[in-house]
Amino acid sequence: MSVVCRANGEPIRSSEASTPFGTGKGAVDSVGAHVPYTYTLSDDWSTLIMNNTNSITNVVLTYTFTRN
Repeated sequence: MSVVCRANGEPIRSSEASTPFGTGKGAVDSVGAHVPYTYTLSDDWSTLIMNNTNSITNVVLTYTFTRN
């Protein structure tokens, strides 16, 4: 899997197959329509962890991004 960073266009590659971002049960709130994720950002901003539960399988999807 590969995700392209919007800031600099750099591709970020994953070592595992995963559900693409934005796939899952949607929600609508004051922000608008979206697929909700929870996230944790390290104090030094070097690691971002995003979680979403697949609404069909109830498997928790975890995406971990680290800055080099």
